[in-house]
Amino acid sequence: MKDKLDQIFDLQKRLNVRAGVDVTTMTFTERQDWMLKFALATYQELAELTETLPYRWWHKRKSFNQSAAKTEVIDLLHLVISLCELTGMDADTTSELYLRKHRLNLSRLRRRHRSR
Repeated sequence: MKDKLDQIFDLQKRLNVRAGVDVTTMTFTERQDWMLKFALATYQELAELTETLPYRWWHKRKSFNQSAAKTEVIDLLHLVISLCELTGMDADTTSELYLRKHRLNLSRLRRRHRSR
């Protein structure tokens, strides 16, 4: 069975091609344009995620809309996977770079805790 991350990358690639975003046929400038579009869409999805959260500085907390938040997180995942593809990253490269960054973040946390 295919690895889940491989499957997600494959599905997103096929969805992007159906939407006219085929990295195999893009020029460098087209790739940059799509990266900007996806990055801006990420801002929008983050704003929508923020709207699902119960924080408002001017009044009491309301209930947390977890279902809506999950939808927005998945929208963000679609965009992030698309950005990975546009930067030439596949599931293996993404996993490798994530694990490298994760180890670095753990190391930073350990140093921060030791310095307290």
